[in-house]
Amino acid sequence: MRAKTQTILVISMITILAASAFATSMLANPFVSSASDERKEHQQDIEYTDTFSDDYHIISEIPSTTTGSGTLMDVIESATGIFDERTAMANDSTTFYPQTYDIPEDWFTTEITAISSKMYHLTDWVSNGHFTSDASYWAANDQGDIGVIDENYDSLGGYIYLVRSSGGKVKYDYWGAWNQTVSVTEGGTSSAVLNVTYKIDTTTGSNGQNAQPYMYVNGTIWELPSGGARFSADQDWTTYSLNLPLDIYTFPGTLEVSFGIRGWAETQFQTEGQLSIDDVSLTLKTSRDPEVVDLRARDVNNPTNIVSFTKSPIDGKGYATFSGNWTNDVQLEFLSNETGTEFALELDMPLTRNNNLLTNTYSVSNGTVVTWESEFTAQEMAYPFVYDHFNVTLPHDWTVNTVYDAYGDIQLLGTTYYNATLYSNQGILMCDVAGTGTSGTPHYGKWSIESSSPNYGEYITFYGDSGTWLETGTFYPGESMRLEAGFLDGFDNPPLISGSGSVSIYDIEEQLIYTESDLSIDSSGIVLFQNGTGTDNITIQNDWLAGPLTAVATWNNGTAVGLFTKSVDLFHTTELEIESAVYTAYRGDIVSVRVKYIDSETGLGIAGAELYFNWTYGSDLMTYAGNGWYAGYVDTSMAVIGGYVVDVNATKPYNDFATTDGITIEVQEKTTLYSPRDGTGTPTTDYEIAWGNSKTIYIAYEDTIAMNPTSITASTGSPATPDETNSFTSNNVYTTIDSVGNAISVLIESDIDYYNFAEAELNTLLYKLEGKFSVSGVSGQLYAYNYDTTSWELAVSSFSPTTDTSITWETDNPSAFISSTGEVRARIDATHTSPFSLSIDLFDFVGYRPIDDTVPANGAITTDWEAQSVVGTQIDPFYNTTLNVWQVTFNTEDVTPGEYTVLIDATATGHQDKNIELTIVVRAHHTRVTAMPPSETPWSWNTYINVSIVDTDNSSLIISENNITSLVVTSTFGTQTFVPGVNLTYSSTPGYATVVFGLETNVWDVGTESVDIQVITAGSGLSKFFDNGNSPVDVNIRSHDIRVTVNQPPETPWSWRTQISLTVTDLDNSTIEVNPGNITSIEVAGQTFTSTDWVYSGGKYYLWVDTAAWSIQTYQETVAVTTSSSAKLFYDGSGPVQVTIREHNIAAYVSPPGPTPWGQNTTLIVEIRDTDNSSIMITESNITQIIIDSTSYTSADWTYSNTGTYATFT
Repeated sequence: MRAKTQTILVISMITILAASAFATSMLANPFVSSASDERKEHQQDIEYTDTFSDDYHIISEIPSTTTGSGTLMDVIESATGIFDERTAMANDSTTFYPQTYDIPEDWFTTEITAISSKMYHLTDWVSNGHFTSDASYWAANDQGDIGVIDENYDSLGGYIYLVRSSGGKVKYDYWGAWNQTVSVTEGGTSSAVLNVTYKIDTTTGSNGQNAQPYMYVNGTIWELPSGGARFSADQDWTTYSLNLPLDIYTFPGTLEVSFGIRGWAETQFQTEGQLSIDDVSLTLKTSRDPEVVDLRARDVNNPTNIVSFTKSPIDGKGYATFSGNWTNDVQLEFLSNETGTEFALELDMPLTRNNNLLTNTYSVSNGTVVTWESEFTAQEMAYPFVYDHFNVTLPHDWTVNTVYDAYGDIQLLGTTYYNATLYSNQGILMCDVAGTGTSGTPHYGKWSIESSSPNYGEYITFYGDSGTWLETGTFYPGESMRLEAGFLDGFDNPPLISGSGSVSIYDIEEQLIYTESDLSIDSSGIVLFQNGTGTDNITIQNDWLAGPLTAVATWNNGTAVGLFTKSVDLFHTTELEIESAVYTAYRGDIVSVRVKYIDSETGLGIAGAELYFNWTYGSDLMTYAGNGWYAGYVDTSMAVIGGYVVDVNATKPYNDFATTDGITIEVQEKTTLYSPRDGTGTPTTDYEIAWGNSKTIYIAYEDTIAMNPTSITASTGSPATPDETNSFTSNNVYTTIDSVGNAISVLIESDIDYYNFAEAELNTLLYKLEGKFSVSGVSGQLYAYNYDTTSWELAVSSFSPTTDTSITWETDNPSAFISSTGEVRARIDATHTSPFSLSIDLFDFVGYRPIDDTVPANGAITTDWEAQSVVGTQIDPFYNTTLNVWQVTFNTEDVTPGEYTVLIDATATGHQDKNIELTIVVRAHHTRVTAMPPSETPWSWNTYINVSIVDTDNSSLIISENNITSLVVTSTFGTQTFVPGVNLTYSSTPGYATVVFGLETNVWDVGTESVDIQVITAGSGLSKFFDNGNSPVDVNIRSHDIRVTVNQPPETPWSWRTQISLTVTDLDNSTIEVNPGNITSIEVAGQTFTSTDWVYSGGKYYLWVDTAAWSIQTYQETVAVTTSSSAKLFYDGSGPVQVTIREHNIAAYVSPPGPTPWGQNTTLIVEIRDTDNSSIMITESNITQIIIDSTSYTSADWTYSNTGTYATFT
């Protein structure tokens, strides 16, 4: 960066905005807003904290500091720009070469300086180098055998060329060329550039590379580049520039320039080719002085603005400074007295930009100065511009405290300046950005200026309307209010510039409830807030919360600010709403008395207040329950029966005191109501009465008082082992016995809430005392101490740790067991043979006292039951002084059977009303059904059974036929139903109901069948007058008797089988055939016949008895029939039979003899045959005699012989 030698131009401005211009900034104040609908919803239950600060005017959450934005004051930025050297041209004609320099957006410059150096004159010294019309000034120049190269001019193309003729040859280092001698008259040359444009055309041939295109300058040859191909390939027009070495020329002087073709190698060049030459120039650069050539600069945008360059005697450069106003860009063109003046051009361009602060915010607290934080961004600029500094003009009463650069480094601290300087007499703060940064890098970015100014907030005054507007510190809803705020500087002077004032009012919950803004300040520095119009006033709204109203008044004109905060008290009127005028409690109950503390202005409940209740037995703080309700918990343990007034007082800061005495607690005794089965039985709610009968029910109505233990002490009595240890807590007893002993006694003493009892109550003998314990770890007995007899009485005879985990001791004389100090004692005695642990958990004591119908109990019991419309109660409830219970008798004589509900209501003055529901079932009469066992019945016959039905609840009552619906018999063979008048015969002759029916057993098996006979009575469910009844009975089904009839068989020859035929008939049913399937066997004379032995035909059985071994005589036998044993439908039977065995019959056949002389014996041949069995041969021994005509012949008289088939006697 170059040294800053230019004068710094500082432009200072103070812009003051009109008061109305700050309406927007005031509305941006976070404290200025109106109450929303959400606020109204929130107020439905005003929740304050339960504790309050002693100083209620300290609003910890309402900011006493206001922030805002002020005027964005003017900033003037400065930068410098040195543009790098660029080559510029100056001419003496109308052709110029403008140079343009861009100015960054939003920036401008009023002065620029152009600087020239390294000035030269550029001139082309070649004559007719462009061959515009001919080749004058150029001459052919050949060397050696050049007959084959021609130099020509192309008039159409405007160029010269050299061409090799066909068949010609060019030898090594021979050439043909165009030549010009250039004369230079100027000296001081710093460079010489030879330019040429050439073209190569060739044809295919050999040795083309042996020819060289070249140019020649003062004895030095340069080959024209041809891509390495030389004349072996075509090459289009190509421009070639050659910076000539300084040692080949001296100017002023001449320069020899040639272009041509020459042989390059020993091999001759034979290929045809052409070298064309055009645009030849020799440009020389010669030194010049700006004043000599009259170098001038002209503003293109303002052509009349021309400045001549003046040569500096120090650095020899030329300087031309312009004045003007450039905002977009700068364009310069240059003139001289000759053409082609070239020089190096620099430009020095300082820049300025008018800007505003980026932010300008303030913060002010009540009673403090205003602190300002102003921010501005110093931006790094694009090359070649360098950001230099920026200036801010501040109000006259501002004090700059600290300036931080973009790196957080302090550039100004109080009166110590670094790279920021405050010109206090002008109020100008200059921040030198370029001077920051130890490494030469300026601290670009956001700079911060911290300043302070006076707080113009002086006071706030609250006025209330009491006929005249007077200053006040207390308001109520509905009242009118005005606020006056004063804004003065440190010298009590009002602001010079008006600005605008605003006020915001906050309630105790730090909610914005009122705002007024954009009010003008008067000449005395006062802003009056009265609802904006100047005629209306601020009205305290009913929904504004009780508590401090905090007003925050602000004023702002953009460069000066005032703030002041002040509070006043807003009170609300209040009232108490009671939940109930009367509470009914039972002695010992904790009664929750509830009241609602109400804000009379809003109708909403008030939270966070202190409410106390007070009554006969004490007072206490009430607990907040939500939505404005408070609960006081009244302990009625000390009270006796009666009514008590409870006073409630409510207080809360900023709320009026409220009280009420309209609450009464009626203290009663808690009761139990239950119904035992009898005077001492187990309680129940279910009863049964047979219809037509009466039932007496006992009802116990008793006071129930729980006496909770307040403390427990325990000790072990003797005998006890020395190793025992005890651990006692407030409600439990733990005793550990470590060694074996014979006995242990644990004493328990418990204090109870003695104030639960009056002396008169304790002396009531009917009063019961029940103590409940939970015992584990030991078995033994429980004793209770009788203070009247000063002795221990057995309460529980025995208990076991495994079966009795809870034991109950009960007495009906509590005064004997409660000492005058309210102490109850119990003792557990136990024996042990091994170490054990004993744990006793004392639960509670409960007292029960019957309530009778005398004073002071004054009890009454009423009953109501569903059957009352029919007959009602027979005897109304009364108190049984013997059993000490109430009793009532119900009559069901005309009541239909069913289930009925009885409501028992019990009331007594000063005692808890009770009711219970009892269920009375008017039931059917029980019946007894008896079936007479019937006689044996042959199978397939019906069995007739006689059944009696008796009313067991009333034996004199005969159950009529109409009360019998059916009789059902159930057996394994199914169910049979019998209906009176259909198949059931009813009779009441014996003095009770009987029925007879015929049971169908024709399909039943033989044997004994157990059947169930059930009598179904009329009706269903609970509406039946008689119960169903049933009776079991055995029915015996027997086999049929049979008759066995044997037909007398004829005499049977000996050795023959005797045929016997017989019939078997059913004696119980002649229609039933006893077929062979029913008979297992038939036995005759020890011979057994089965179905394979007999023939059954025509109802007869035929069988053949083997009599071969029988003697000839008559036998008396029995035929025994055995029936099937599986079904056994028939009994076995038998019949007699006579069997006669006879001799065989024989036949004698006499063959007629021939003639016999007389006197001679006649020989007869007699043939004897067995006519019963022809196969039997009659032997001689079988014949005793043969008689012929009365003459007997014996074996001595005949000769025996046989033929094998018969016997012959001769």
